[in-house]
Amino acid sequence: MHERLGLLPAAGPAISMLTEVVVLALLAAVSPTALLVSAVFLGAANPIRTVLIYLAGAIVVTAVMALVVYAALRGSHFYKPHLRDPKYGLRLGLGVLMLAVGCYLLRRGKLRSAKPAGQGQGLISRMIARPGPKEAFIVGILIYTPSLTFVAAVQAVATSRQDLADAVGYLALIVFITLLCIWLPLLLYAFKPDRTTMLLGSFNVWLRARGYVLLSAAVAIGGAVLTLNGILGLTGVVSLFTHTGPVPASGTGPLGALTVLRSHAVLLTCDASPASSSIARHSARRSCRSRSHLRPERPHRPGRGPRSRPR
Repeated sequence: MHERLGLLPAAGPAISMLTEVVVLALLAAVSPTALLVSAVFLGAANPIRTVLIYLAGAIVVTAVMALVVYAALRGSHFYKPHLRDPKYGLRLGLGVLMLAVGCYLLRRGKLRSAKPAGQGQGLISRMIARPGPKEAFIVGILIYTPSLTFVAAVQAVATSRQDLADAVGYLALIVFITLLCIWLPLLLYAFKPDRTTMLLGSFNVWLRARGYVLLSAAVAIGGAVLTLNGILGLTGVVSLFTHTGPVPASGTGPLGALTVLRSHAVLLTCDASPASSSIARHSARRSCRSRSHLRPERPHRPGRGPRSRPR
């Protein structure tokens, strides 16, 4: 029944695209420095206002850079089928660069952890010592200057065959996930201020000592994924996160991918064994009836009437 409805062929590219974007954006969201700054700002005199300004600066820089990277890669036409090799060559090069950066961050973190505490404070440390609206906005811009993992997430959208509306939806999703270390502590603080402050304080002790391991691991994992993707794409092997199927006629943005997932869940319910309760069976029957109009009608064969039953 699924093949007749025509939903399974369209699900592959949409779900694969959503998975790639979410994974790379989550890796880009790993930022011990951003979480440390959020903890400091939440302990300021006006914590919610300060963190909101900090979030505004981060949104500005990530949104602008996402559009710039998208426009640059889109203008290179990497999404066209005949430029398959350059597209995967770009991913391979970006992956190798991310692996090198991950090794560099791990080495630099070890050297910094060997220094005495408080020695050689940087610009961000001096700015958050006296947090104000101006300092919070500038710190948001400085910390969220796009990383290679963020660029990798944007290139996944720019090199795919997505229309402008779907691409904007994916870019908004990337920005939203990337700023996880700001809006999630703020959301927790709004409901449980004391518990959130205590949790961030205890977690920041570990981040100051071992945060570089977490950051370098996130960059290296993203680099390994892109490197493998580029190698498999250049060699012609079915690669991870490849969108080779036909582009669906309807929207394949984040909401479209979630709609496809929901449709599959309903279809599986329709084809599964009888539900465990009468409510579930009734819901499944209603869902199946609501989608019955999607089934293609059998072609009428002229000159042939209904078969008569033999007497």
